[in-house]
Amino acid sequence: MKTTPLYILISIILIAIFPPLVSSQEYNTWELPEGAIARLGKGEITGNVAFSPDGNRLAVAGSIGIWIYDVRPDKETELELITGHTLDVTTLAYSPDGSILASGSRDGSIRLWDTITGKQIILYKGEWEEVITLVISTDGKMLASGHHHWFNNAHQVRLWNLQTKELITTIDDHTSNISSLAFSPDGKTLATGSRDKTVRIWDTQTGEHKSTLVDHKMPISTVVYSPDGKTLTTVSPRDTVLQWDTETGTYDTSLFKRIGQIHSLTFSPDGSTIAIDQINYVKLINSETGKLETVFRCKCK
Repeated sequence: MKTTPLYILISIILIAIFPPLVSSQEYNTWELPEGAIARLGKGEITGNVAFSPDGNRLAVAGSIGIWIYDVRPDKETELELITGHTLDVTTLAYSPDGSILASGSRDGSIRLWDTITGKQIILYKGEWEEVITLVISTDGKMLASGHHHWFNNAHQVRLWNLQTKELITTIDDHTSNISSLAFSPDGKTLATGSRDKTVRIWDTQTGEHKSTLVDHKMPISTVVYSPDGKTLTTVSPRDTVLQWDTETGTYDTSLFKRIGQIHSLTFSPDGSTIAIDQINYVKLINSETGKLETVFRCKCK
């Protein structure tokens, strides 16, 4: 095994050690809103976790804010709670250089946090909607976000220019929740996966719809490009995993055939290893041969 995606292992460990690492008294009076005298309860993990690019910090989406942890070996500690959202934080993403942490929430807003100064920019604030998922391009220039509007049941993907903070385009072709987004490594393509059982491919420069992948029979949970951009892997937990050739548009199922039901997956940075989430297990397989290399069992209740 060339590279082990450590963030998968630390995410599992974090779930087990989530109780406060600061004293109860300090936490109960920490960063309270004006007029409040104490906090009762720590809240829940309500969205994904995100590693800083250097792997030293882990951001955790919670019901009362964003928890930041130092996860360096022998230096594990809780650093801060970032507050600002008024409802559950649902999704997080770091910029490639680690200078920005983006967050989305059930309150309908997308917020950008300067990881050095702590300054906050509200990129977007919608009404009667929630931000389900977001992702930042590998060059740090674009952010894509998936939204669900409660009032009219609309499902949209919005593409943003992170340098100008302006909206590039809005995509509203999906008929159900946007569950996963992925930029190609060169940033020229955006893949959008949905519970409507389709994956749609978009040109990020023009907003043009390039193709629709409709071979899944059940909702999509994950879309992810390989680091070299040659394949797009799409996951439907109750159906199958398809590995698409981005040049030919054909797919292969052989790599994951003997793995069993998969909830989500991710590639190691060099593309040699795929980490697969099977609820209570994380399996590492060789991305070329499909050979099982390691199995980690989540000791979660």
